[in-house]
Amino acid sequence: MTSNTLLFACCLLPLAVPLERLATRWRMPTGLFMLALGYAAGELCVVLGWDTGLRWDRFKDLITQCAIPTLVFYSVLAFQPRSARHPARVLLLVLLLSLPLTLLVAGLTALLLYYGIGAPQGFPWLAALLTGTLLSCTDASPLISTTRRLPAKARMLLEGETMGTEASAIALFMFLLALPAQPGQAEAGSALTQAVPYFFYYTGGGLLLGAAFGLLARPLLALAQSAPAQLLITLALAYGLNLFASNQLGISGVMAVAAAALVVRPHLEGTGHGTGNEAGQRIRDCRGWWKASEHALEHLVFLLAGVTFQWLMFEKRWLAILIGIGAVLIARALVLAALTPTLPRGQRLGLLPPLFWGGSCGVITLALALALPTRLNYWFTVQSIAYGVVLFGLLVQGITFPRLCDRGAAHPRVNPNT
Repeated sequence: MTSNTLLFACCLLPLAVPLERLATRWRMPTGLFMLALGYAAGELCVVLGWDTGLRWDRFKDLITQCAIPTLVFYSVLAFQPRSARHPARVLLLVLLLSLPLTLLVAGLTALLLYYGIGAPQGFPWLAALLTGTLLSCTDASPLISTTRRLPAKARMLLEGETMGTEASAIALFMFLLALPAQPGQAEAGSALTQAVPYFFYYTGGGLLLGAAFGLLARPLLALAQSAPAQLLITLALAYGLNLFASNQLGISGVMAVAAAALVVRPHLEGTGHGTGNEAGQRIRDCRGWWKASEHALEHLVFLLAGVTFQWLMFEKRWLAILIGIGAVLIARALVLAALTPTLPRGQRLGLLPPLFWGGSCGVITLALALALPTRLNYWFTVQSIAYGVVLFGLLVQGITFPRLCDRGAAHPRVNPNT
């Protein structure tokens, strides 16, 4: 990252404050405004002849080593399983169940994309799987922020899905990138046979490593007497563990970070109340830093996506984008239909519409799309589909979601507090 890139980010990120207020007033996702700001700023830099220092080959390290550990770590810290007697058990269950759910959604989406696009030479199975993985990662927070009338249970389910699919989708994405880009027809079956067991070693090893390091960090957090000390420990845990797992051991650094955050979470919960409680204040200060960092990085990813946005994506890949949007909606409808019996019978009418429409793609989808290596022949197609689906989520789902919740809250059989 060059000095010009840092200057570019420092000039634009403060503008997120008035844009957030504008988004709140208009009941629209802030990410939409940040995308527009990034695009406008990028075009202005081109007109002025000013080099921002942004290069495609630098995005992967920026995203995987800087942004993703913070986004995943804070996602686990921030998720609050409301009305749960044992929050830690709920979090563990969500994290474990999210992996097969992500595999199912990614597989269904990939299947629809592969046969929908129908170009095996230009869009092979690996491209379809990568795209399906990108689109299986949901981010309900931009939509949830636009309304206060979302049923509490639907909010908890959407937030839990966001937390779980983030780690699972990133792990699957990084795993797929390590596979051969163009396996031969005879090698494809053998490669798949070897890849399936290794994937479970890759993710399971990350979970076990993260849990072990989380247990080692807990006594250190208990000894910490200041917020900076707690912050130092958690920073070293998140970033060091991500690098150690992925670079040294060849297992999922993201799963390791998520598991470690789950283990140390009890020591970072604001159990202390009142201004006189020093321990509670330290916890709130430490969590506040993580929240601010996650907030800034999320805005930064939307800015980068806006800068790299090209109208050529819609001119050349408009059909692939439409197929991607349809594949996401169909896959989500099928999965929700299968999971409907698990929902409370009396609440299905109020839960199903927001659960279906609230599962939009967001910051992680954009981050992984930015991290795509340009050596892949189909990288532009995959990125175009990801950008198109995210824009659909921000423009169409983001604008209509609060109206959907308002309509649901007005239904006589729906209680927004349940």
